[in-house]
Amino acid sequence: MLSNRALDAVIALVDCESFHKAAIRLNMSPAAFSRHIKAAEDYAGFALFIRRRGPVRLTAPGAEFIHHAQRMHAAAQRFDAEIRRLKENAGGGVLKIGCGPLTTRSVIAPALRDVARRFPELRFEVLVRANQEPVVALEQREIDLFVGDLTHTPLVEDVEVQVLGKKCLIFVADADHPLHANGPYALVDVLRYPLLSPFLHRHWRNVIVKAFGGDAAALARAQQIPTIQCDDFGLLLALLEKSDYVCGGMQQTFSEGLASGRLREIRLREQVLWNISLARRKDETFDALEAVWSRILQNQ
Repeated sequence: MLSNRALDAVIALVDCESFHKAAIRLNMSPAAFSRHIKAAEDYAGFALFIRRRGPVRLTAPGAEFIHHAQRMHAAAQRFDAEIRRLKENAGGGVLKIGCGPLTTRSVIAPALRDVARRFPELRFEVLVRANQEPVVALEQREIDLFVGDLTHTPLVEDVEVQVLGKKCLIFVADADHPLHANGPYALVDVLRYPLLSPFLHRHWRNVIVKAFGGDAAALARAQQIPTIQCDDFGLLLALLEKSDYVCGGMQQTFSEGLASGRLREIRLREQVLWNISLARRKDETFDALEAVWSRILQNQ
């Protein structure tokens, strides 16, 4: 019987047309990925792929093989989805949410407070990572739902995306920071101070490059920002007080510090906006996932 990992490898290679890219997609070493492809070809009894320079292509019998493999893969995914529904009904389910750090308190927390009361037996896993590829995580079933910026992510047919709209980012600093003396400031003025930030994906890198002028020199300066990167805003908030650091995030992220007066918002001349979206697989739905999806949409 062909193993699931070998099946995943074959399908990934067909999609990516590259051993290297397919191995990265499955988080495998090149050697391990090649072993799975060899195992699939040993199982089939013939070569599935034409090895040559450029994109990897299927052989003629390989094309027929992949047709059946994809049907088998889809059936296995449906089986997994049905078992998850059974687990949920039995009280042992897990809802896995992937998100960026900017959404945890502004989007995720309000929805989970409500849904957790409705599903007291369900467990939740929230994976906060700014530097992940959400569509791949959804396709590989590492997560059930993604909440975050999909502006620069190529969308695929089997993933449903709902755009919530643009959100405003604010920058804060310690109450005694020199940036509070005057203002409003241009973003470039704020970025001259050491920055605390979650891991910056391409959108935010482009924002920084543009703020510095958009040329080669701006790109070089942007490479040095931020000073400290961490997806845990708890650490970033701890470093903010009594320092020259500045930090960007959602209003809710800094609510306690702003309310107590320990932090103050830096006045900017322009709004810094970002896109937020919801994404999930089209082939799977269950009550808790629908509840979180609906609650997030209602809260926006």
